Amino acid sequence: MTTAALKKEITKAIDTIEDENFLQAIYTIINNRNPRYDFELNDEDKQLLMEQEAEYKSGKAITFTKEQVRKMVLKNLGK
Repeated sequence: MTTAALKKEITKAIDTIEDENFLQAIYTIINNRNPRYDFELNDEDKQLLMEQEAEYKSGKAITFTKEQVRKMVLKNLGK
């Protein structure tokens, strides 16, 4: 069974269940499987991210490729 088909079958099955305890158990399983990250950036952090994005888009930001970072890390580790 495909993931899409499985989701449809689960949705149909849940729609017919009236057992609140069972539904609460399903809800708990789903929420533990997909944790939510509830946080908000403060105004200072938002401003910093906007400035960094602007620097990146303008080409002023110093960036490195994955390979450059790998070489720097290995060099600092003495390898």
